[in-house]
Amino acid sequence: MAAPNKASRGVARFAGLSVPIEELGSVHIGGLVRQEDDISVHHSDREDVQIKVFDLACGVEGEVSLGPYTCYQAEIKAYQQAYAFPALVPQLPHFLGASVDGKEAFAYMAQSTMRGQDLTQWLETLNRKPWTHETACHFRQTAHELVGLALQLKRDGLLLIRLRPTDVIHASSGPLKLNHLGGCWVSGIDGPAKALTYMASVDYSELPIDTMILQSEESLEDASVNYALGVGLFEWLSGQSRLHIDAETAHAILEDSALVTRRDTRIRDLWHQYPHLESKLPLLSHQLEERSLLFGDFWYGLEGYLAQVVDDWEGLEEAAQKEMLVGTGQDVIAQHLEERFQWMAAPMAHATIKRHHRLASVEHLQEMLRDLISPDVRYDLSAQNMFVKYLADRSESDAFLDLLNRWDVRQHPRTKQWTLRATTCCHFLLQQEEDSYVTPWDPDSDGQFYYHLFHGESDEVPIPVSELHHSSNAWIV
Repeated sequence: MAAPNKASRGVARFAGLSVPIEELGSVHIGGLVRQEDDISVHHSDREDVQIKVFDLACGVEGEVSLGPYTCYQAEIKAYQQAYAFPALVPQLPHFLGASVDGKEAFAYMAQSTMRGQDLTQWLETLNRKPWTHETACHFRQTAHELVGLALQLKRDGLLLIRLRPTDVIHASSGPLKLNHLGGCWVSGIDGPAKALTYMASVDYSELPIDTMILQSEESLEDASVNYALGVGLFEWLSGQSRLHIDAETAHAILEDSALVTRRDTRIRDLWHQYPHLESKLPLLSHQLEERSLLFGDFWYGLEGYLAQVVDDWEGLEEAAQKEMLVGTGQDVIAQHLEERFQWMAAPMAHATIKRHHRLASVEHLQEMLRDLISPDVRYDLSAQNMFVKYLADRSESDAFLDLLNRWDVRQHPRTKQWTLRATTCCHFLLQQEEDSYVTPWDPDSDGQFYYHLFHGESDEVPIPVSELHHSSNAWIV
């Protein structure tokens, strides 16, 4: 295969082309939705279908551009992995088919059009309204669910290595959804280090480290996912994926020529191994001159800066160094955020800091976004809620109650009894490899639906709790 052609190529040549889709017959590629390098997403002549196009033209007859072809193969593999896990499928677009058109030199993938707003659009809508306590809770719930989506992907063998806020769909009901799998890593990809350099974004992946891991025949782990999530959360709230620092700090880091040279040498080594990165992965020295840093290089430079300005830095214990590094970096991140979002600087810092200081798991990142129920609500649930009593009989109620956030409970408008979000109950039961049954009870005026735990006698047909897994307006009394 030939190396990718670096010349910019338009996508106009694809408009109007017909591609065969097994379930639908012939579908015509329409106008552009979005584009990144040689990969573009298009409308089609069917409102419910979008076409993802991978431009394989490289200027050499009979050969294809390696970068987009690698991404095409990897995304097909990701869909195959995802569709092996039925619980994940409702949070993904419906995959309709894919193939390569050798004559026109492109690969394509057809999927269902997803309804709703992407996270950037959703937050803009939220910000146009008064920011109330309820609004803040809704935002926190969404951030928590976003990390939960990455956690679900991880459990099903997919590591999220790129998460742009435009990649996630927030519908009016139901769970968050991922509108493609191009940012998901699946183990077993041929030539993993090279594949990663094509699939990953230099903003969302620490390529100097991740490529070394894969070259050592080791696997990517939670640290890579947390980094992508931290940068994704930052871009969602700030509109940018890099950190800006003041001129004085940038100059001080540049003055440490040994530190800058070490990092630049590693980046140049990557350029030599993977020439296509030269136009994408900037040197640390260039980032400092521009005062706009990738998160990985920010933490690398900040640690060097603190070593210069803090007396006896090397004499400090590692825990004290980490505390100072996290605190300083968190302050810099917070300066990029509106005041209402500055509390998010802490999880962003802990998710992106240098690896030996970083959160050990995606679960730990999600814990930083929790908003636990009050002791009073916990007491009432233990005394009144039949699902909690069902778990208490199995000595599982404390573990369940420890997980509950404010958005997992709701007072019934008439009885004022605390009820439980059915999706949360279902998730807990799935982890315990159990299921239970409920029967419908009482819808309220807000379109919420309430269910009783089934005890063996009911005029209604019992429903497995697992069937309510994605019912965001279902509650268990």
